[in-house]
Amino acid sequence: MDYLDIIKKNSKLLASSSGRGLIEKANGRFYTHEIIADHMISSILDANLGSISNSINVIDPFCGDGRLIEWLISKSVHNSLFKNLLWKISIWDNDEKILKIAEKRILSAAKINRIKLDINAQHVDTFTFSSNYFANYHICITNPPWETLKPDKRDLDGLSDEERVKYITALKERDAEINELFPLSKPKIKFSGWGTNLARVGAEIAIRLAKPTGLCAIVLPASLLADQVSTKLRKWIFEQHNVIDVSYYAAEARLFSNVDQQAITMLIKPSYRQKTIPKLTFYDKNKLKNPIKLSKEDWINICENDYILPIQFGVDLIKISTKFKKFPHFQSLEKENQIWAGRELDETGIKDCLVETGDNLFAKGRNIKRFGIKDYPVKYISSDIERIPKSVRYHRLVWRDVARQNQKRRIHATIIPPGWITGNSLHVVYLYNENLENLKSLLGILSSFIFEFQIRMFLATGHISLGAVRKARIPKLRYNEVQELSKLVNNCLENKPRAEFELEVKIAKLYCLNKNQFKQILASFKKLEEYEIKALLSDELWQQNFKSKEKKNKNNIEVLSKRIPNHFSAALSNLDLSIVRSVPPGGNWKNIPESIPSKRISQIRKSYKEGKGSRSTYYGRLRADSPSYTINTYFYRPGNGCHMHYDYNGGQHRVLSHREAARLQSFPDSFIFIGSKSTVAKQIGNAVPPLLSFQIAKSLGKPGQFVDLFCGAGGLSLGFIWAGWEPIVANDIMPDFLETYSFNLHKNTVLGDIRNKEVFKDLIFEIENKRIKGKDLWILGGPPCQGFSTAGNSRTIEDNRNWLFVQYKRIIELVKPAGFIFENVPGLLSMEKGTVFSMIKEELSKTMKKITTWILNSEDYAIPQRRKRVFLIGHSVKKKVCFQPRFITSESNQMDLQNRYANLITVKDALCDLPPLNAGEDGSNKEYLSDPVNLYQKFMRLNIDPTEYLKQLCSFD
Repeated sequence: MDYLDIIKKNSKLLASSSGRGLIEKANGRFYTHEIIADHMISSILDANLGSISNSINVIDPFCGDGRLIEWLISKSVHNSLFKNLLWKISIWDNDEKILKIAEKRILSAAKINRIKLDINAQHVDTFTFSSNYFANYHICITNPPWETLKPDKRDLDGLSDEERVKYITALKERDAEINELFPLSKPKIKFSGWGTNLARVGAEIAIRLAKPTGLCAIVLPASLLADQVSTKLRKWIFEQHNVIDVSYYAAEARLFSNVDQQAITMLIKPSYRQKTIPKLTFYDKNKLKNPIKLSKEDWINICENDYILPIQFGVDLIKISTKFKKFPHFQSLEKENQIWAGRELDETGIKDCLVETGDNLFAKGRNIKRFGIKDYPVKYISSDIERIPKSVRYHRLVWRDVARQNQKRRIHATIIPPGWITGNSLHVVYLYNENLENLKSLLGILSSFIFEFQIRMFLATGHISLGAVRKARIPKLRYNEVQELSKLVNNCLENKPRAEFELEVKIAKLYCLNKNQFKQILASFKKLEEYEIKALLSDELWQQNFKSKEKKNKNNIEVLSKRIPNHFSAALSNLDLSIVRSVPPGGNWKNIPESIPSKRISQIRKSYKEGKGSRSTYYGRLRADSPSYTINTYFYRPGNGCHMHYDYNGGQHRVLSHREAARLQSFPDSFIFIGSKSTVAKQIGNAVPPLLSFQIAKSLGKPGQFVDLFCGAGGLSLGFIWAGWEPIVANDIMPDFLETYSFNLHKNTVLGDIRNKEVFKDLIFEIENKRIKGKDLWILGGPPCQGFSTAGNSRTIEDNRNWLFVQYKRIIELVKPAGFIFENVPGLLSMEKGTVFSMIKEELSKTMKKITTWILNSEDYAIPQRRKRVFLIGHSVKKKVCFQPRFITSESNQMDLQNRYANLITVKDALCDLPPLNAGEDGSNKEYLSDPVNLYQKFMRLNIDPTEYLKQLCSFD
C-alpha cells in the first residue's frame, strides 16, 4: 500500500499535527502565486517554440487546481503563435477530487477565451506513470510537490507499533522505487537512509516530458540552485539543456500561504546545450522585479562552482565572491593533514549511555553559542560506550549543525576543551599539531561575516554542513597574523566590548576587501542592527593597527563613554540558574523539567492540576519581539512574574537588571535610583510609567502646578515635569523613595504617613505657600497598591492601606484644586465585587463636579510594557472636558477610521544597546554597546525629549 493511502485511511494519523499537511505537500498544495506564474508564462511567450502546425500539446503533470494552465491559456490567446490552435491539454494528479476542480477550471478558461480544447485529465501517480510520455509535449508547466520522503515523528506518535512499521516500510518502498526510476534526482548523500526530495524528482520528470524543441517551465524550492545534494541534477540541467530563464523569489515576499519559502522558477529547452547566459531575475520582499546581468567571466565562475547560482545576492555580491578564488578552500587544510574534521558520536539511541558522572562531558548543539558556552553540559558519556573518538583528547573548534535560514548569524562556533565529547548536532575540527593559537585563528575566520557570506551563497538548507564549510575559502595566514587573530578571538571569548567588531574588520582585511566591499557584504545580513553596521564601518576600526597593544580610545563614539546607573542583575542560586536556563523566550513554569527539584514549582503544578489556576507569568522569560509583562516589585526574582532576560541564545540566563526594568517603565537612563537593591526594585515596580504620565498631563491642557502624594520614585511627577508642569511638594512614607525623588526631580518633599496630623499639616502648609494664583493646581497620586492588587492575597476592604484615599480626599477638599488624578491597579475595579471602587468614586465625586474613569495600558502609549492601570480623573466645572490620551502604538502599524498607530515598542527595542550581564553582575560601570539604534533608545538616553520621541514615532512618511 502507498504511504499516502496509509495516511488517508488512518484517522489518528490524518488528525496528527502534520498528517493533513503531509498530504497537501505531497499533492502539491503549496499553490503557485500569480506573480510567479506571470513571470513563467511571460518567459514562455518570449521564448522560441519553433513552428507548430495545428495543435499544441501542453501538460501539467502535478496539476493541483489547474491554475497554471488556466493562466497560460488566458495570457497566451493574444499571441499570434497560439491563434487557431487546438489545445491538447493533459493534466495529472493523484488527488481525484482536486483533479476534477482543475478540469473544470481549465474548461472554463477555454470557454471564456474561445479556444479549441481537448483535455485529458488522469488520476495517476505521476512518479510511476510519466515515463511512457517523455518528450511528448510542446509545453510542460508545473509546480511539483515540495516534500522530502522521510517519516515525521509527529505522525509516528499517532500510530501503534504495527501501524508504524507498516507506514515506514511503505515509505521506504516508495523511496527505493523513485530512486530506481530517477537516479539523477537521487540525493548525493542520504541522512539516516532518507533524503529523496520530490521537487527534484518532479523537476527531472517535467524536463523529460517536454519535446526537444519544447519548453519546460517549473516552480522549485531555491535549494536546487545551492545545496550539495542537488549537484548531479543541477549539472545535468545546465550541461545537457538550454536554461533560458531563472528567477528567484525572496522568502520574505510570502508568496506561499502562511509559509516563508524561497522559490525559483526555471524555463528550460530540453536537449539543447547551454549557449547563452540565462536571463536572471530577483523578486525582493516587496515583490519588486530586479534584473541581474552577469558577465561571461561571472558565468564561467558559476559553472566552475557546480552551477551554484545565488541570484538573491545580486550581481555585485556575486562579483565580490569571485575575489575569494585566489584563496584555498577550507578543505585544503584536511588534504594537507593539518586538521581533522568530522563528527564524533551519533546521538541516536544513546540515552542509556548518558550518566550523572564520568570522564567525558556530553555536549550538543544547544550547548554552544558564538564564542562561548550557552548551557553547560550536565550529562556524561558512560565508559561502557563502544568507542571514544581520539579527538576527545584535543581542544576542538565546534559549530552547530542546525542553523535556521532566518537567523541573524547562522554560524555558532566556539572552542571546547579536551574531555568533552560531542553529538552529531555539532561538527568538530582539531589540529594535529595541537596549536591553540592556530585553532583560535581558525575559529575567528569561521565565525566571520566573510566566511558565513560564502556559506550563504551556496547553502539553502537549515544546516551548516561540513560539506558547505569545506567549499568556503580561507586566507593563508602568516605567523604574526595568527597571533593577532588569536588575541582578537580571546577578546571575543572573554566577551569584551566591541571585540567582534575588531575581529570582523581584521578578517575583512585578510580577505583583501576594502571598506565598500565589506559594506556590500554586510548588507546581505538583513537582521544586522543599524548600530552594528555603523560600528563595523567606522573609520576608527578601519584605521586601527591591530598589531599594537590595545589602547583605550578616548575618541570613541560618544555614547560608549557613558556609564549606566543601576544596571545590576540579582544573583541567582544554582537551583534558580538551572530553572532559568530551562525556560525559552515566551516560556514559563510549564517549560521547567520535573527533574529540577523545586518545592515551589511542585506546588504550582499541584495547584494547576487541582484546577486552582496558576499565573502564566510565573517563571516567565520575556520575548524580544513583544512588550514586557507588568514590571512588579519582585522583578529580581525569577519566580514572581515574567522577568527573565529575553536573550536566551545570547546566554543571558538571569533576571532583568534594575536599569532594564526602569527602561521598560520608561524611566530614562539619567534617572538614578537610590537605596538598597530591593528598595530600588520597589521604586521601579510601583511607579507609574513617566511616559504615560506625560501623555496624561498633555491631555489636561495648559500646564499648571501639581502635588504628588504617595509619590514613590516620582513616575507621575516626571511625566508632568516633562509636560511643562511645576511641582509644589511631594510626599511618601519611605525615606529612600523620597531621596530618589529629590535627587532627580525637586527638593521640596515631606516625609511621613499622611494620616499623621503633623505630616498632613506640613503638606497643607507647603501647598498653600507655593501655590500661584491664576495657575491650575492638580493633586496626583494613589495609595499603595498591594491591598487592591489581584496579585496579593489580601483583597478586602479591611486592609488599612486601602483607606488612605480618605486623606487624599481631605487634601482635595481643603486646597480645592482644579482637578485630581487618582491612580491604582485594575484589581481595584473588582475588589469586593466592585463595591470598593464604587465607594471611592462616589466619595471623590463629592469633591469635583466631573469625574471619569480611564483604564490605560502602557503598551498603547509607546511604552515597552503591558501594564494596565486605572485612573480616576476629577475636575471642576470651569475645566474643559478631559479626553483620554489617544493611542500611539498598536499590535501592528495600522489604521482605524481616525488614526494610524505605530508598532508596539518591544523589549528588544528598549534594551538591546545595554551591555550583557551575568547573574549577580553589576554592570553600572560598563559602556553601552552602541549608539542608540531606535527612537526609544534615543529617548531613554535623552538624545530626544518625549515630545520629539512621540512626534517621530507617529511620523509615517
